[in-house]
Amino acid sequence: MRTSPNVAFVGERLVWALACIAALVLSLSACKNGGSKPAPASSLSAGQPAGSGSGSAAPASKPYTLTVDAPAPGAVGAALVATVKLVPRGGYKVNLEYPTKLIVRAAAAAKPEQTLTSKDAAEFSAKRALFKPGVTLSKAGKHAVKAELKFSVCTASLCELKRETLTWNAEAREGGK
Repeated sequence: MRTSPNVAFVGERLVWALACIAALVLSLSACKNGGSKPAPASSLSAGQPAGSGSGSAAPASKPYTLTVDAPAPGAVGAALVATVKLVPRGGYKVNLEYPTKLIVRAAAAAKPEQTLTSKDAAEFSAKRALFKPGVTLSKAGKHAVKAELKFSVCTASLCELKRETLTWNAEAREGGK
């Protein structure tokens, strides 16, 4: 039985197309975290610069420093304001075009939960971002406040999308003492 030249040509094209599709799938799967997705979140506690906790990467491996200063203790019902500071380093700058957000998830006795954007920042420039999230506690005692900072830092040729999980304690005392 003889094969028609058209059938052989179609068969070759089909094999070529399948090979191209396989190569595309493999190249896409190799880029699971390739620039369009934020890096996995890391965790940071109050007063601790990013990367200094146990099990964290060395501070020199991150192109920024991130610190959280917990608020001073205050009265029940008073606003307790923390400071979250992001400072790029090593030729990086804060990406002013990225929709930077600090999402605060308050403790059970703390209100409000809030999302602060670059427009809400105390300072937002290429050199640093400074947020001042406040919570009001309805009960005396120390209460953990958690937040997530989503941001981007860039050089002239590269932008990195980042996500950091932050934790600090807010303490309220009866009568503010």
